[in-house]
Amino acid sequence: MRALAIVMTLATAARADVQLWTELGAERDVTPRVTLAFDQHLRFDADVSRVSAVMPEASVALRLVRWLRAETGYRFEYERDGDGDMVVRHRGDVSLRAVLRRGRLRGELEQRYEEELRPTSRHHVHQHVLRERARIGWQLGRHWLSEASLTVFEVLGRDGPLDKVWLTAGVTRRRHGNETEAFYRLAQPYDRLEPPAHIFGIAFHTEL
Repeated sequence: MRALAIVMTLATAARADVQLWTELGAERDVTPRVTLAFDQHLRFDADVSRVSAVMPEASVALRLVRWLRAETGYRFEYERDGDGDMVVRHRGDVSLRAVLRRGRLRGELEQRYEEELRPTSRHHVHQHVLRERARIGWQLGRHWLSEASLTVFEVLGRDGPLDKVWLTAGVTRRRHGNETEAFYRLAQPYDRLEPPAHIFGIAFHTEL
């Protein structure tokens, strides 16, 4: 039933907004198992006509075993609220990610818990979010990887099973410690009265 609800939600894409999401990041291995990272997000909405969010983010990842990673991070959010005003928010998160590699096949399953502080919100100043993502990729060559993923968001403590759904497809190029990614994402709120968004993104990360 949950899968059917997702399909019905995605089938209602009308009056969609076009957005552009950009990301610039760097990471460094401080030990063989621990990696520190910093990312700067800059996003545009309203058919790419205005800045919608400026979000610096710091995180630390721990490789527990070869196929399992744990991560925690903090994101400072300066973004538009439901009224279109730029407001300050804070987000902390913790996640577990399982990684599968078989020949050219790449797979990931991630479970993330996010705690959001929204001091200017009229309702739900503290928001608890559970994010689940399944991603599959195929190695196209030595440096290229194609990927597709399904991400489901659930706001805990609210009525209704889901908050929003993402369907993403993209390609990544990795070479000499640098990674460039381009993707397309359909972001659909679970409330079918709200319009979806067509998101085009580009991200660049480097290893220090």
